[in-house]
Amino acid sequence: MITILLLAASASLAAGPGDAPVTKKNWAKHPKIEEIRALVQQNEGAIKEKKLKHEERKDCELEGAGTESEAVDRDEAGVIRKYVHDLGSEDSSYRAEAHYDEKGRLRFVFARRGAVNQASGEFRIYFDEAGKKIWADKKEKGPGYTWLKDFPEAWLEKDPEKAWKNPPPCE
Repeated sequence: MITILLLAASASLAAGPGDAPVTKKNWAKHPKIEEIRALVQQNEGAIKEKKLKHEERKDCELEGAGTESEAVDRDEAGVIRKYVHDLGSEDSSYRAEAHYDEKGRLRFVFARRGAVNQASGEFRIYFDEAGKKIWADKKEKGPGYTWLKDFPEAWLEKDPEKAWKNPPPCE
């Protein structure tokens, strides 16, 4: 019995704070989340200092139906570090900003939406190095709107190069 307790204790000591699961209570200060925040700050700093190559395009501009545009920022190796997708119409808009690490792996998505009735929402979605979602946070304000309740999995640009090479069709 003592041996089992000692083994359990030594196993829990070997696991650092970064090995603990991300929870509602610890997410804001969790080492994995802080690592992702540092990556986003690094990407944004490089953009601000014009160290990344910026490209943008307007995919669609349909009279009365809205617009759709995208932008990417690439590092010196050509890896997309940030991918921005904007959609907007006369009554609502969406913007998703995805951040990637030096290997092109999706690590963070910040998405905003808004509507003319003053409804708005924000999503923050964090991913580990393997692409597994480790935390998601959502905030809503206003009277509500007819949009989807959660951020659609299909909207996550896990392969930004493919998305950039294959723009969405104008419908």
